[in-house]
Amino acid sequence: MTLRFDKIVIGGDHQAISYSYAHDLPIVVVNRTDPPKFERELLTEYKQKLFSLSVNGRVIAVNPSTAKLTDSGIRIVTLDSQIIAAEFNRAHIFDESRLDGLGEPRHRTERLYQVSDWFDVKSGMCHKHDKLFDAGSDLASEIVFYPTERVDGNHDLKDLVAISYLKEDQLEQFESSPTVVKFKVINMMKEAGIRGKRNGKNPLYPEKSSVAYKYYALKIEPTQRENLLITRDRYRNTEKLIFER
Repeated sequence: MTLRFDKIVIGGDHQAISYSYAHDLPIVVVNRTDPPKFERELLTEYKQKLFSLSVNGRVIAVNPSTAKLTDSGIRIVTLDSQIIAAEFNRAHIFDESRLDGLGEPRHRTERLYQVSDWFDVKSGMCHKHDKLFDAGSDLASEIVFYPTERVDGNHDLKDLVAISYLKEDQLEQFESSPTVVKFKVINMMKEAGIRGKRNGKNPLYPEKSSVAYKYYALKIEPTQRENLLITRDRYRNTEKLIFER
């Protein structure tokens, strides 16, 4: 099957989906990258636009097994081994990380990843904070608290994600592991005055203590680590290939 287009979009993040949607262009979603779930409005917008593109026949493929540029266009092999050939006059490329056939870049960039460590909070879910920062460190430099999806209905209970920025060789180092992130997050929560669950009244209050209640220790459990490559090698634009930034 050979498809023919004037222009197409290659990419899978919010920017690529929005560009395809705004210009009504077909898209090859080479690496679907949904916005994080704590950015609810952005995630909803992303899904709505991708759905609209899909039902209007503008999505050529999503997360194909391979995608390779050819002289006339792109050759795609889907996960169920279907082959799609698409010819185009111009491609707007937002993500080339899983795209073959590009040749050598004009400049190679050191690989840097945004690493998201997701935690279920077991003790310490209720507090006023939305974010905590450690601007002096690349490890757990930001903690984002968001309403937990483990509890139904309206509530003020929060889980969290810790965001780090790591080089490729740091990904497998123990010093950057979820275990180390966990202990750093707990320390940052303590410094911010976040406490664990209440554990009854404090018998020393008010005579010998200003704290009315006792509290359990903070407790968080890691559930998932996501590594997102955020740097890109640089390629020269051609009449046929436009590398969007």
